[in-house]
Amino acid sequence: MMKNKQNNQIYAESIQYLEQAPWDKINRHLVKKILTEFRHERILSIELIDESENLYLFSLPELSIEYQFKAIPYFLNHLEIDANSIVKKKQGKVQAIDAKKLILEIRNQLEISDKLLPIYLDEIAATLSSRAYKEVTPRPSAKELLKADFQTIESSMDEGHPVFVANNGRIGFDSIDYLLFAPECAHLSQLIWIAVNKNRTVFSHHTSLNYETLIQKELSSELINKFQEKLDSLSVNSEDYYWMPVHEWQWREKITTRYAGEIASQDIIYLGVGEDSYQPQQSIRTFFNHSHPEKYYVKMSLSILNMGFMRGLSPYYMSGTPEINEWLEELIGQDSLLKEYDFRLLKEMAAIGFKDLLMEEAIKESIPQKKMLSALWRESPIHKISQQQSIKSMTSLLHIDKHGNSFLNELILASNLSTERWVEKFLQAYFLPLLHCFFKYDLLFMPHAENLILIFENNIPVGAFMKDIAEEIGIVNSDIKIPESISRIKYQMTESTKLNYFFLDIFDSIFRFIIPILDRDLGFKEIEFWTLVGNLIETHQENHPEFKEKYQRYNLFIEFFELNALNRLQIRNNIQMLDLLDQESSYQFVGKLKNPLFLAKFGN
Repeated sequence: MMKNKQNNQIYAESIQYLEQAPWDKINRHLVKKILTEFRHERILSIELIDESENLYLFSLPELSIEYQFKAIPYFLNHLEIDANSIVKKKQGKVQAIDAKKLILEIRNQLEISDKLLPIYLDEIAATLSSRAYKEVTPRPSAKELLKADFQTIESSMDEGHPVFVANNGRIGFDSIDYLLFAPECAHLSQLIWIAVNKNRTVFSHHTSLNYETLIQKELSSELINKFQEKLDSLSVNSEDYYWMPVHEWQWREKITTRYAGEIASQDIIYLGVGEDSYQPQQSIRTFFNHSHPEKYYVKMSLSILNMGFMRGLSPYYMSGTPEINEWLEELIGQDSLLKEYDFRLLKEMAAIGFKDLLMEEAIKESIPQKKMLSALWRESPIHKISQQQSIKSMTSLLHIDKHGNSFLNELILASNLSTERWVEKFLQAYFLPLLHCFFKYDLLFMPHAENLILIFENNIPVGAFMKDIAEEIGIVNSDIKIPESISRIKYQMTESTKLNYFFLDIFDSIFRFIIPILDRDLGFKEIEFWTLVGNLIETHQENHPEFKEKYQRYNLFIEFFELNALNRLQIRNNIQMLDLLDQESSYQFVGKLKNPLFLAKFGN
């Protein structure tokens, strides 16, 4: 009876944030995003009907449906829509704003298959539910976040990826899992530890570290003794095993059934639950050690479907992860300009992966089922900054609190700098290091906001940590020699696609969303922003004339560039959006956009 009462309370708590008033508000927010992003990707045609009022119309005449709203147009084919102004009418009668209904209304324009549509609607529903939690649960205001610590800021972010419409799908989590493991819920949990047979496992590490040292760093001596006693009680040779952490959900939902035979044969042995408490990060499968912040992050396989991928980790990628980090550290670690900008790596120091031998024999290509049991350990930034400094995920620069106030505005006002000077400092911390790495090393990171941790002094950006190194860097179209063992990071693509890295990953996915905030809150106009970016590029190139040939080959001031449509990728294949070994073949180019650098320099 007691257990039933406890279950009843848990079930009630898991839906208590689902209320009608915030549900209307969050539907408006997501409908705004659907209209914005699908117009941006040229899926929807939206008409300006009154320029003096900034009034726009999206109509579906075959359904007798229309949406009217006010919006401010920006470069990059972006509309900043006022969500509160959206009015939906059907046959002239006002209708409720409903994001899922809008997806169904535009399914022909989306060209989404009948097979994928239900899954995509599930992702939309989960994204709405997540937003409802954020709307109802008390959270710090933008101003309060100025004094918040790193992990409070991490859990206070509302939007997720700014481009993807269905960005909080997390298919696989139930409502209770959501409260336990979603980053916005900030629930602290422990990791499960298992022993895995070395014959089935790849373990790799930075040369400054070894397996024994890693375990001693991560586990207390008492816990090490307890786990050792467990192995001794089973009469197995502990020297035949590595120990590794597993996400609780992954163990419960996947490993105990998928690897039941390996558990029976003692190739996998359950050791117990760790002592340290961890907080899930925005990347969801990465955990921050809340008990000992100086210890490593732990990133683990998590076989949920989220934003175009099943979030596993490949044992084969794990085998090269520390070496890639070490090689990259050596390549850029002594670069004087990167030191000047204080641009650093959060290195992945060790990695482990358990192989599914039967699946490998049956299917040669990469599939999610081969990526269910892996983990890596990444450096923490906590003790890499001075007492005068603080750190914040770059996603915070895009954050708008539930009252409509931006964190970016609060940061700039508190810095006592002009908006132009603050933006310049941000570009020096974020953009110029990426520019330098591109032209000097042919090195491309994946610089989306969640992958950057900015370093601040007095609310001013002074440096940055780049993370998620091994899975997402590329040495592209380069003569640089790299070890054969990490050759997967070196590849070829067309020169225009290589250059498109700046236009898509930085201009279209970051700057496009910062600019309306600067305009609305601080009166810093879009043309001022792009003029500043252009001036910084030209100054950098003048100061480094040794790369003149590359500046001409990769001209950042070209008039047009091709738009790579990310939502189209997800709609086409929401299980594996990209072929990670041949990403260029997966891209969805949908025409050209006018380059804002060209517009700022040369005008229309």
